[in-house]
Amino acid sequence: MNRRVLATLMAIPLLLTTAVLSAAPANAANSKGTHHGPIHGNGYVIVDPTQAVKDGNSVFYPTGPVSDDTLVVIPNADGSLPGGMTMASLQAAVSQIQAAAANVGSDAAVPLHSDGSLGAAPQTKVPATAADGTYYSWAATSAGWSGSYEGGAVIGTSWTAEALYNFNTQDGFNEAASGMGIGHYRGYDGSTFGTWTTWYDVGTADNGDAGSWVPWGYVAAPEQFEAECDTFGACGGNFWDF
Repeated sequence: MNRRVLATLMAIPLLLTTAVLSAAPANAANSKGTHHGPIHGNGYVIVDPTQAVKDGNSVFYPTGPVSDDTLVVIPNADGSLPGGMTMASLQAAVSQIQAAAANVGSDAAVPLHSDGSLGAAPQTKVPATAADGTYYSWAATSAGWSGSYEGGAVIGTSWTAEALYNFNTQDGFNEAASGMGIGHYRGYDGSTFGTWTTWYDVGTADNGDAGSWVPWGYVAAPEQFEAECDTFGACGGNFWDF
């Protein structure tokens, strides 16, 4: 075998490897999985949970410079999109907001469904029946905050949007508890621009219901709630969003 033929045969595996690598997107985005750095799409940015910076009770997600009409999407811990969305349904949600910007820009964050459709804004602080909201149970003690309980995915349609948290204690047990809910705001960590996530006081439930609005902004993410018993021992109840 002459040298020219041998060199050609040796080059074939290298060319095939280069072709395969060049065919993959530089920053591929899936509905579930890890990525490195924020993923910028048409009207949205998906933050990278692995780049989150914790500061006390707050977490900072770098986004880099983004416009005011860019939706910030905070994935679940496993990298999947909030609310069971796919990339296609995420784009559908963004398109729905952009197409109705004059009407959708509400000050209330709304439920976000897996198909990208948006639910109705809450009309009252406390739903009249269970059918008016999705309920999630919680349990806590008087020894400290319970840790986070995840609720439904919600989306703000402007940077002035607020999200609603409601919660209660069990009827007939003479329990009282304080609650906190996650909210979001834009800002810097040093010279890096991004979105901050932090805990806000949402009131005290004493043998009844309590609730409050927290800053949310143009963010798609699940609500998160935690509680601490104000009465000695253990306590529990439900929290809901709409």
